Amino acid sequence: MNNQLLQLYEEPDNLRQFKHPVYKRKFRFLTNKKVLNLAKKTSKKIINSKYDQIVVIESGSRPFAEICKKLIANKKNLNWAHLKFPRDPTKNIAPILLNFMSKNESISKLNKIQKDELETYFEQIGKQEVFNKIKDRSKREIIIEVSRLIPFSAIEPRKKSLEEIILNFNNKKNIYQNITSTIFQETDISKILSKEFILFEDYITSGHTLSLVINYLKFLSKRLNFKIVCYFFNLKNPEQYEIFLFSLFDKETKLKGYSYGAYPFENRIDLIGYFYCISNEDYKKIFIKKLINKNTPNTEFLNYLNNLIKTNDLTNKVKNSFKNEDVKKFINKDHLTRYYLYLLEKELKIDNYTTEFLWLSQDMYGPLWCPLPIEYHFEFMGVFGKIEKEFKDIKEFKTLLKEYRKNRKGIISEIARIFLDRGDKWLNSINKLIRQHGN
Repeated sequence: MNNQLLQLYEEPDNLRQFKHPVYKRKFRFLTNKKVLNLAKKTSKKIINSKYDQIVVIESGSRPFAEICKKLIANKKNLNWAHLKFPRDPTKNIAPILLNFMSKNESISKLNKIQKDELETYFEQIGKQEVFNKIKDRSKREIIIEVSRLIPFSAIEPRKKSLEEIILNFNNKKNIYQNITSTIFQETDISKILSKEFILFEDYITSGHTLSLVINYLKFLSKRLNFKIVCYFFNLKNPEQYEIFLFSLFDKETKLKGYSYGAYPFENRIDLIGYFYCISNEDYKKIFIKKLINKNTPNTEFLNYLNNLIKTNDLTNKVKNSFKNEDVKKFINKDHLTRYYLYLLEKELKIDNYTTEFLWLSQDMYGPLWCPLPIEYHFEFMGVFGKIEKEFKDIKEFKTLLKEYRKNRKGIISEIARIFLDRGDKWLNSINKLIRQHGN
């Protein structure tokens, strides 16, 4: 492997340098052995529950969920489903909805009961002529047309506190959710969501992601009946809430959880092995191994890039853009190099998924979201977002872009190899622990 890239994309070290401003102490990540201990507790709760359907919300939950799945495998027969929704709502919901339809389902037609229901809903929104035009088309075509009618306000839930969200999770759906969930009746995803199930999450802090997840699920299913299992739940006495089944840590015990070890799977696409590229136009799940090719990165290009960062004094310029002193001290040249690779890929506009890969690959090295204050990572993203123009304004940028175009395939391939190699080593270590201590 290329030593420069191997060092640049080494195991993320984005926690232990920081002293928490509230707790006045530093934290470390969970070891694999401690992860296994917590997975055992979670698995036992799932085994002893009445539920046999688990819906895992991607992506940070996936590694922990997979460990639980291995622990449960010989003790209880469960059906595991994995769903991914965007962190921020998209204006066009069609690509997301269509992702949850099989090919046969998407080309099928509405039955009479669905048509009758939809006609009523379309009358209510004053779109009878649209219904008449699309009622005999395939479900895929109908979803595309319906999505054009859905206002953004129906996709983005109103901001509420976490307690409000969990107390009102089963509130009445909006009429557009009634329309799409009618279209989805009898599909595989609707059958899964119409049963009682466990919603498996990692951190539930402000409730923003949970609120979005619930809102998207209502577009897919007529009714929802689930209980939450998560790593951390940011309310006191969570067992008092109807929606809750089990959490390892809550608002009262979070310091105990942080002291035991920080959750190690946040933003870790290297351990997950894939990522999602979701936009108003598309929904893709990209396996990192697909990015590997026969090309090799050019050491001279990486030297040239690093020299430009140094001669233009960009590291100090970026560091001085940070207001938080702890984050400012944390930033180094490697953050700039990783960001530049993303920016160059973005500028070429060749593939949105390779751009997303390099964005996620640099974001993985920002300050950890939890247990650090979320403002640390927000500032990390904000400063680099604002600095883009200055990065592109250096006089050598056109030459840099030209040289990057020649080397991009090898660079992307090598980063993918580094991630896959690290993911394989982690998985082998976990599997060994499960064989030794899994009972």
